[in-house]
Amino acid sequence: MSDSKRKISALVLLPLFFIQLVNANVINDLRILSNSFTKSDNFRIITKNNNQIKYIQGIFSEPGNNNINSIMNFIAEHKSAFGILSLEQDMVLKSQFQSPSGQSHFTFGQTYKDLPVLYKEIKIHTNRNGQISSISNQFVDPVIDNINPSISVQTALTIAKPLVGNKTYLKDDQLAVYVEKGQSYLVYKLDLAGFPISKTFLVDAHNGNIVNEIMQTVDDGPTVGQGMTNLGTIVDELQIYEGYGFIDQDLLPDYLCEEFCWEYGDCDNENYDNCVLSFGQGNCDEGFIEDCSGECWNDELFIYSFWSLGDGACHTNAQPDHPNIDSIYYLVDQSAPELGHIYTLSSYSTNFSSIFWTSSEDTIFDSDDPSRSELSGTETHHYLRKGLDYFHDHHDYEGVDNAGRRLGVFVDFIGCNAYYNHLYDVTSYGLGGECNNWTTLPWSADPDIVGHELAHGITFHSSGLLYQNHAGALNESFSDIFGYLIEHKITGNTSWGMATEIFIHPDGNSLRDISNPPLYSDPDRLFGPYYIAETSYDNPNPSNDYGGVHTNSGIPNKVFYLLVEGGIHYDWEIEPLNNDVDISREMAAELVFVWNTQYLSATDDFWDARSKMLLAASDYFPDDIDIWLSVFNAWSSVGVYPQVEVSIPSGYFIPNVDTVNVTADIGPYNEEVSSIRVAITSSDSTILDTLDMSQQSDELYEVSYPIPDHEDLFYFSLLLEVMDSLTIDQGIIGQLITAGPVEVYDFSFLGDPVISPGEDLAMSVELLNSGASGIVPGVTIEIIDHDTTCLASVSNNSLFYGNMYPQEIQEQEAGFFMIDIDDDCEGGHETYVILNIMVMSDVCWTDTISFAIGEQLNIDAKLNPKEFSLNYSYPNPFNPVTMISYTLPKDALVDLTIFDMMGRQIKNLIDRQETSGTKTVKWNATNERGEAVSAGVYLYKLEAGNFRQTKKMVLLK
Repeated sequence: MSDSKRKISALVLLPLFFIQLVNANVINDLRILSNSFTKSDNFRIITKNNNQIKYIQGIFSEPGNNNINSIMNFIAEHKSAFGILSLEQDMVLKSQFQSPSGQSHFTFGQTYKDLPVLYKEIKIHTNRNGQISSISNQFVDPVIDNINPSISVQTALTIAKPLVGNKTYLKDDQLAVYVEKGQSYLVYKLDLAGFPISKTFLVDAHNGNIVNEIMQTVDDGPTVGQGMTNLGTIVDELQIYEGYGFIDQDLLPDYLCEEFCWEYGDCDNENYDNCVLSFGQGNCDEGFIEDCSGECWNDELFIYSFWSLGDGACHTNAQPDHPNIDSIYYLVDQSAPELGHIYTLSSYSTNFSSIFWTSSEDTIFDSDDPSRSELSGTETHHYLRKGLDYFHDHHDYEGVDNAGRRLGVFVDFIGCNAYYNHLYDVTSYGLGGECNNWTTLPWSADPDIVGHELAHGITFHSSGLLYQNHAGALNESFSDIFGYLIEHKITGNTSWGMATEIFIHPDGNSLRDISNPPLYSDPDRLFGPYYIAETSYDNPNPSNDYGGVHTNSGIPNKVFYLLVEGGIHYDWEIEPLNNDVDISREMAAELVFVWNTQYLSATDDFWDARSKMLLAASDYFPDDIDIWLSVFNAWSSVGVYPQVEVSIPSGYFIPNVDTVNVTADIGPYNEEVSSIRVAITSSDSTILDTLDMSQQSDELYEVSYPIPDHEDLFYFSLLLEVMDSLTIDQGIIGQLITAGPVEVYDFSFLGDPVISPGEDLAMSVELLNSGASGIVPGVTIEIIDHDTTCLASVSNNSLFYGNMYPQEIQEQEAGFFMIDIDDDCEGGHETYVILNIMVMSDVCWTDTISFAIGEQLNIDAKLNPKEFSLNYSYPNPFNPVTMISYTLPKDALVDLTIFDMMGRQIKNLIDRQETSGTKTVKWNATNERGEAVSAGVYLYKLEAGNFRQTKKMVLLK
């Protein structure tokens, strides 16, 4: 049998080995190709676990290859190294862009069985000479047997819509493939547009489960007039519009109305031409319409209605009412149509239940009547114009989507916040006032807030960074950075504080500080203070800031600051991009802009971001290695450097007998590593030894460490020397224990009952540290297996013992394992449970407890207790079963009853004469009728003779 298994394994592994060998040959060919075009050693590569290329940098073509045909030919020639089988079936061109300085950028999306694979891309870049110079590859290997959905898009919509707290309409739907953590899903991608929240849902197209929930609302005849801001600044050139002539068909995209008519009108997904929505439709009250799911809508709920619904029919283009005067000027900017028109309205002191045009009877917008929103409208309108001009003048980017998309603007809604709603391309700014222990001006008053929201629009339309986890933090950081840059462009202000201008109290406050993130409780280093850790990432939601998007943004913010001004950060010395801070700021802005719009992808984390910024630095500044080093050092200083894959065993090792072998795959560093060492530290932080690892192959290093005659907890750390000048501490890579061993010393059952079929037992376990000198820290045990022929069930909880000293015997008095004996288990049967004994979560030992059905373990425990008592139930809280124990020093008539918090009887557990001793009884959270009770707090009361006692317990669901 073992020979057969070996043969099968060989047959399975041979194709994989062959593929990796082919990829290695292709990678070597690319190395030779790059070296043939340049004398500088700038070839760098990071591969995936299957040896496919993840990131590659070098020179891979002659000049003039910055066209799509050259790019496709290059990929076709080297496709196996990128995991591509067929260019026609596996990829599709999504975008191409040429920067003002001559670089070209090509983005390809992945396809699988003619379906798009969401958020997976290959990005190929050329330098300013038109030579292919860097590639990032996020393609994956989806596995979906059935690509035919089991539910309809309408069913998926019914599942997703209730998960948004406000009214929405379906802007777009798409059947696609989504891959997360190696798991492939067939999903409907549903874009639900609404206010204040828009969201995208990925709904499993087979079972209807929500696979991911993605926030799409982020918080935070032309003439020229003048205006005043809330800060009292005069705006001399305010782009406005005289009269009503600015209304045109582009303001109302037809597809919005068509989608709306499908969902809320004809409900047949076919007929749009004659779709007319009556405001007395269906079973709704007058003034409401009924959608296809039976919900009633009022026209006041149609936020942004003039961009989505019109007047209720698909052939009109309704607008908010115009003021009833002859001559009027509006905050409508059509001065640069190639960059997008700007339409500024007000929702003064409402939550968008009332909206109106910001207008003036003359060309001067300076009314001090706040209800007219002239000051808030002036500043927002002006700052957005300047922001769009900045992106065009400095980065050759035309409008929020690089295609002149119009911008909708609302000012002075109730609240202390600002938003960009991607599904509408509408940005909104709160009225401010007193909130969150602050007193603020309207949130449109600070140019960096307006610039911040505008930058969100550019991110959504380019890299598409999802608003969650690291990707969301990068999204927020890009907005902080360009909010700062736009404010500097408008005012010359070089302060790194964000939103400082809006604060009345506390004076001088900011929301964040790019130069010093911890000043406002944001991290400036990965895993440092204030960092929102990965435990929040599986469920990003408002309570954890969607995985720390506003908090963890401090890390890339700090990187940008260091690129501009340089400095020493956590012992890393970072040179600015230029000694002239103004030039350095411009260079960093160019680098970050192209990094976001052309290199980053929707789901990138900080490690992806670092690698891609290094690619961008090499492509944009190919002759200046110092810039590449500044980027490398800046990211390293915030704790984001390549993670070396280390293999080190854990568990228990015998002192002076065993040897531990450590291997390290330094692939991310490739040829940049000059040495690699392992440091071994004891539990008291004493360095026991430092060992040089020996190189086994290009990327694999190894070292062996004989365990000394010393009982302790050993920590292993990794130190790398990179480029002969940088020392990188990878931190703790593993641990092992030489103290102990720890074993089961004894066990008992609560009440010491006769172990009988059908019995519910609460088992307590005593442990012994049999070692001679070492403390075993953080000891925990759990049941991992049991005799299924006799034990109906065992609990899956763990018991914590803490630190155990040499020769110490310890019992977990407050904890038990619950064991149910099967009703059919025969007397005399030897049954068992198997335990893992863990140290600091590492499994170190395994032990077995066995006992016979029908025996009684400790006869001495049958001696009469000295007093009546009602013990705390265990477990508590519980779901669905808990054990209640009590003691009787003499025979008594016993009543044990469960009540709810209102004093109503739920269930009587015991009502009989009982003999003295320790007793246990189980409650399975049901009432007298056998029905499950709801979660909550319950009372259990013991009456025995003249003894009365009541305790509480909590049922969880």
